[in-house]
Amino acid sequence: MTPSAVSQHLRVLRDAGLFTGERHGRAVLYLTARKLTNPLTHLAAALFAEPNPSVSKAVLHA
Repeated sequence: MTPSAVSQHLRVLRDAGLFTGERHGRAVLYLTARKLTNPLTHLAAALFAEPNPSVSKAVLHA
């Protein structure tokens, strides 16, 4: 994928509110939006935790 194609995809995700972009000179630093940080953290914790059916159900219904 070309750098310009990646940039266009990131812009679409930013416009959708999934990422924020901070310009640093010619570069743009992309960060996940705060509204995604908590759900992604819980999902990652559930994926890498010991198998526990109650956790799986809680993540699926969140």
